[in-house]
Amino acid sequence: MKYSSRINYVLLLTTLLLTACATLEPIPPTYQSADFPKIGDVQTIEVGEPMCDQGTLAVYHGIEIVEIPAGHATQLAVGDVFIERYMGRYVLCRQGVMPPHMQEIIFDKSGLFGALEKIGAKTVTKDLVLQSSNYLRQQLLYNGRSKDSVYFSYREFASDMARPSYSQDLTFDISSDQVVGIKGARFEIIKASNTEVTYKMLKPFK
Repeated sequence: MKYSSRINYVLLLTTLLLTACATLEPIPPTYQSADFPKIGDVQTIEVGEPMCDQGTLAVYHGIEIVEIPAGHATQLAVGDVFIERYMGRYVLCRQGVMPPHMQEIIFDKSGLFGALEKIGAKTVTKDLVLQSSNYLRQQLLYNGRSKDSVYFSYREFASDMARPSYSQDLTFDISSDQVVGIKGARFEIIKASNTEVTYKMLKPFK
């Protein structure tokens, strides 16, 4: 990055930066389920895709960057969002992931819009579904079949980061029992091959 570009970026952040979040009262989000699929649904997915994806997401009102013209010096990116975390104050979320509390950088509305206008960014204002800093997500991925054995990977994510200690490879023999499960979740395997699986969701993760 050229020297003048660095100065422009510093000025951008200086214009946006307002105050520490400790002095402001946060606006609580509303929450919605990210559970897939619903109980009783029959789905067909391919190898490597999640059979089950479960978690709770936070919904905030905010602004999403949808376009930044080429040639503008900025470390912002398309997909970055600014959520209204405090009344009239916004928090930058990288690619829709809510930062940990101590890493929040707060921007006032006039400074935010002025800075985005300077770099020619196009935005949309809408309700945004984000992953919070205490976000927990559970997934079961299908990994294929060999004879009567079907293979899966169970994963947990915290703040969108895989936790290796909470990842597990699983093998089930479906020659006599078509129901498989882990962590309280149950699935009926209807048809399985090396490319895809058709299954019915019976119970969610606990």
